[in-house]
Amino acid sequence: MFHIISGQISKKARLEVLLDDGYWPCFGTFKARSHHAQWDYVGEGFMKEVDFGKVWFRLNEADSDDNKEDIVAVTELPAKEFLTRAMESPQTIELKDPRDDSFNSTVLVEAKFIPVPVKLEPRETVNSVLFPLPLLASF
Repeated sequence: MFHIISGQISKKARLEVLLDDGYWPCFGTFKARSHHAQWDYVGEGFMKEVDFGKVWFRLNEADSDDNKEDIVAVTELPAKEFLTRAMESPQTIELKDPRDDSFNSTVLVEAKFIPVPVKLEPRETVNSVLFPLPLLASF
């Protein structure tokens, strides 16, 4: 679970959170009305493997989910590192504009980790993706 508190953003946009290699955001705020956003939203997401997972924060300037994406800033963090820091106290996350380094944004986020018992099939684990060498050796 994460609490999106506020942000100093370079453009009026909505903040989206993506987990793992997710193509679609698991959570998104409304578009900010000013460059000093006060969201105060709580969202949730599910991650299969925290040790190998990633968390993306991105600012999308598009008006709604139906419009084409217009990503104005993004950052990618290892999930375990983000959770370790954000569970202790709210963290300031810096997002960078991929087109122009002078337009940086920051958001204040805190998180909680709720473990869920899940049994992954061998084909679903990261180990299957990272270490396929025994499969190649059999050919």
